[in-house]
Amino acid sequence: MSHLKNVLIPFLVMLLLFAVSLACGSTGAATPTLVSTESEQAPDQSAAPEPTDAPEPTSPPEPIVTSVPTETPEPTDTAEPTDTPEPTSTPQPTNTPEPTATPTPKTPESPKGNGFYTVGEDIAPGKWHSTGTGTSCYWERLDASQNTLGNHFGIAGGTVTILATDYEVQLKGCGTWEYVENVERVLQPDAAEPKGDGLYTVGVEIAPGKWESAGSGTSCYWARLDAYQETLGNHFGIAGGTITILDTDYEVHVKDCGSWQYIEGVERELQSDATEPKGDGFYTVGVEIAPGMWRSTGTSTSCYWARLDDHQNTLDNHFGDAGGTVTILASDYEVSFNDCGAWEYAGQ
Repeated sequence: MSHLKNVLIPFLVMLLLFAVSLACGSTGAATPTLVSTESEQAPDQSAAPEPTDAPEPTSPPEPIVTSVPTETPEPTDTAEPTDTPEPTSTPQPTNTPEPTATPTPKTPESPKGNGFYTVGEDIAPGKWHSTGTGTSCYWERLDASQNTLGNHFGIAGGTVTILATDYEVQLKGCGTWEYVENVERVLQPDAAEPKGDGLYTVGVEIAPGKWESAGSGTSCYWARLDAYQETLGNHFGIAGGTITILDTDYEVHVKDCGSWQYIEGVERELQSDATEPKGDGFYTVGVEIAPGMWRSTGTSTSCYWARLDDHQNTLDNHFGDAGGTVTILASDYEVSFNDCGAWEYAGQ
């Protein structure tokens, strides 16, 4: 209301002044003018100025209607800002540990690695098969006084038969040993495929029957073994011969003989060069060499020849001076020549 009064009072004063000026103009009275003098000297009577016409009154400007002001709203209280909480650190996730496998309790029949094992306590008696592939496998069977009952050093992958009367065994460099006592022997699909150096279980890893070496060296070794690693038959010397593996053999060991080919059941057919001169080597009778008389043309004193049956048993042999003859029978399976010079066919 005080604001409204401040506006209306000046407005009313202006209206009143405007009414007074209208009233004066209607009577024709001149509006007196004030003459200012610069000094208090007496007026000059001779030079009295002519009266001037009073100016016509001007109409006062129409009053401008001032809009009624609206009430200013009372200011509202501004809310006090709240404190922003400090962010909390997100904890780093911790790695969940992988669950550890529960170890299988070790028994005397559990797989074995390198070490010494007491028979009947740490290791079960019976057959153990090496799964290694190296050439420095060593095993040894020992009695209670550490005397050697049996041992092997060489190619891994073979078998050791531990007796209940053995006291201890040592295993080294043979890979993992697996207990195969009473495991049924089942012939593998590749048992008749070519074989290289190694130890092979007969009736499982290698088929029984005749195998021929395709090598040409002079340090070929093969051995037929029984279930106790006893040698049933072996050979060391020129490669290229034959080995007949029996189904009663337990294992066979071959080394540095080249690849072995399975020839059991292959028909024997005389080759076209069967009567050509022959040098050192093994020759299959009726295939690579013709039966009949052959004469040595050599001059050494270490000539060796041997006639063999199909189980590599020696039917006849000679070691000494070269230059002699050998008569090969059709019933012979194989012949071996070494350091006798060239052999020439002399006929039947």
